[in-house]
Amino acid sequence: MRKEGPLVLVEDDADDQELILLTLKELGIQNDIKVFKNGEEALDFLYQTATDPFLILSDINMPKMDGITFKRKIDQCEILKKKCIPFVFISTSPSPFIAQVCDLSIQGFFEKGNSLRQLNETLKIILTYWNMTKHLN
Repeated sequence: MRKEGPLVLVEDDADDQELILLTLKELGIQNDIKVFKNGEEALDFLYQTATDPFLILSDINMPKMDGITFKRKIDQCEILKKKCIPFVFISTSPSPFIAQVCDLSIQGFFEKGNSLRQLNETLKIILTYWNMTKHLN
């Protein structure tokens, strides 16, 4: 797995963005972090960048292009699909979306939690897993 690429964060809520970025900093992530407010902006970045991201963390409920549509667009693009970029949903309320993501090739679906401590624990688990896995992009 390419562990040196940027972490792509797709999150429309400014407060959640700030909390996630703070948590990633506290966890000591060394990767560059690219932040986008919706799937459309993130997809434009993925089409244009020559660097393969380490991981995509995406919210689901966002304006312009939601996370589910964003992931489907990645899977429909042969170039992006072949990169096998790990894709994880992280949402405030995942329950309404569980059935909608069953047919997507995602590597995880996590709840942000109700506290900074829960968010920290969740992100720590996600990052530890992807740093330790031998999954090849």
